[in-house]
Formats: sequence, C-alpha cells, structure tokens
Amino acid sequence: MKLFFIITKKSLLITLCLAVVLFLTAMWSSSLRLANIDGSTHEQRMLFIKSLGITVDEEAVTVKETVIPQKFGYVYDRYNELQNKAGFDLSPFKGKAVTVYGYPLLSEEKILTLIVCDDKIIGGDIAETDIHGEMKTLR
Repeated sequence: MKLFFIITKKSLLITLCLAVVLFLTAMWSSSLRLANIDGSTHEQRMLFIKSLGITVDEEAVTVKETVIPQKFGYVYDRYNELQNKAGFDLSPFKGKAVTVYGYPLLSEEKILTLIVCDDKIIGGDIAETDIHGEMKTLR
C-alpha cells in the first residue's frame, strides 16, 4: 500500500503560519508564568530562590529602591538580554519603581539579585562579587 501526500504552496504556508502562532503562544504563556512569581514577602522570595536550588544568606539581604529607565541604553539593553535568557523581560517595566534585593550565596563569592515590581519577581541575576566578575542568569 502506498500513501501519497500532495503538498501545495497554500497548505505549506498555512502549516508554517500555524507553527509560528503556536510558537509565539508558547513563548507568551511562558513569559506570563514568570511574570507572576510572588515576591511580596521575604518568605516568598526565599521559596523562589530555593526552587532554583540555590542557598543564600537570608540574614544578610540588602534592599534598595530604584527606577528602571524609561529608555534603555547600552548597559540596560545588555542586561535585559540576560533577563530574556532566563525568561524575564524588563521592557514592560520601563519607568517603573522597583525594589532590588541582594542575597549573598553561602557557598561562593556571589550575590543573587531579585528585582521586584508590584510584589512580583520580574528579573534577577547571579553575579560574582569581584569587580571584573561574571554575571549569569537565574535559570
């Protein structure tokens, strides 16, 4: 028994469009999930950090208030690229006030940073404390 499939340009185009729509929908729903991480309390932030498999010094937390710039320059563009790799995006928060929490890692000379806006974790990183140290994504 032989099966034949006839692929027309129209069916190929429809299939390609459907694949693009499914991909964009998956990316959008993934970003919505990350945008809804509760960061409203110390306990919630600790639960998130522990879910990453990271142990921090909970007592040595630093807290600062800042505003994400309305217009990203070179540094913020690169930092947002780092956030995108972890599934976060700071673009929707341009011009908004945020709270930045810094937690020293217990096992290494690194700081885990969480960025919280409206009680939701919207980004973060893990950075070496050395001035020339490397910065990595949370995930």
